[in-house]
Amino acid sequence: MTLKDILAKTDPGEFGGALGAWAIDPNLGGLDAEQLRLAPPLVKAAIYVDAFHLTIVNSGMWKWLVELDEDGSALLKFLKMVRAERAEAYLREALELFPDRRVPEDLDERLEICDRHERELRDLDKRCAGAADDAVLRLRDYVARNRARFEGQVRHFWKRRRQTWQALRQEGPSNVQQRIAELQDELVKMLNAAGPSAASGASKHPMISDASRDAIFAKLKGTAAPSGGRRKSKRKHE
Repeated sequence: MTLKDILAKTDPGEFGGALGAWAIDPNLGGLDAEQLRLAPPLVKAAIYVDAFHLTIVNSGMWKWLVELDEDGSALLKFLKMVRAERAEAYLREALELFPDRRVPEDLDERLEICDRHERELRDLDKRCAGAADDAVLRLRDYVARNRARFEGQVRHFWKRRRQTWQALRQEGPSNVQQRIAELQDELVKMLNAAGPSAASGASKHPMISDASRDAIFAKLKGTAAPSGGRRKSKRKHE
């Protein structure tokens, strides 16, 4: 699929998923944390905005804040860049619930704050319904306006990833398998980190399917996403 084909997509979910996959070169699998850190700005924007959209349409802001957002600054920067004003206001209002508008690093603390403000977050989701869709469409407009720059950064990133992959292959398959195992272990630790304290919170919020959860972590936490169909964009309410 070419960038021209992707830009022709009008459904936010289909466009975001296709752009995010194309930006990282799906032939090389998911990113690890270091590759994401070194990704060019526009590649990161595609990954973050799509991950945000996938999380919001499945489970809402509670899930994004508890499981995926570090401090909000990276996503806010990208939302501002693409002029996604509705999504930016949505996230900023959610961050107002935290001391100094920053999401705590400690998972238990994040859970405690999000559970305490559960009603406010649910109301916020309802008031801002459609903001995540709008963010993806704003990203689409931005990429269309800056196509040459975006494509240049993507192809440069592909080249760097291929060089890294070739170096790993030359070191031997055992090293590649070891890295994959390490990434899988990291994901398991993240998902289990909440422990019993997360159980009550998880039961009160829409669950993300295994495929969706893996897809989100593939974008932001450094694991390979499984194959499977992409969701259509449709905001879910309880």
